[in-house]
Amino acid sequence: MQLKRVEVKGEYAEGHEITFRGVKGTLSPYDIPEVAIVTYDENTKVFAIEFKYLTPDEPKQLAESRDDIKIYTGKLSGKLYKIEILNQDKENLPKMKVEIVAVVDGLISRKKKEEWSKFVEQLNFAVVRDFLSKEKELYTW
Repeated sequence: MQLKRVEVKGEYAEGHEITFRGVKGTLSPYDIPEVAIVTYDENTKVFAIEFKYLTPDEPKQLAESRDDIKIYTGKLSGKLYKIEILNQDKENLPKMKVEIVAVVDGLISRKKKEEWSKFVEQLNFAVVRDFLSKEKELYTW
């Protein structure tokens, strides 16, 4: 299994203003991922991006499941914790960036306003989505 760490927090430091669906807000350091742990298992062909936060781990729930992508969120906080891409050869991973961002976008757009547990959860998704779309290092080995 191959593993690497990619820092998230830098660009989204505490006090950085984030816009989500036209509303601006800021996140505490507890709601911004500190690091993304990226793994690729050549045997199972599973590529995973797992977000680590200052807060202790919490139970996860499957928020989105397709044939090739699974997204897990915190059961209590709703924070985006893990994205798994299934059955992908390593050389295809850079091409998966667009699909991963599209799945997160789809999850965001399908959630109705009343389904978001709190505005912080929405900002967390906005930060993670932005990071996934910008960070090239996630998808290369």
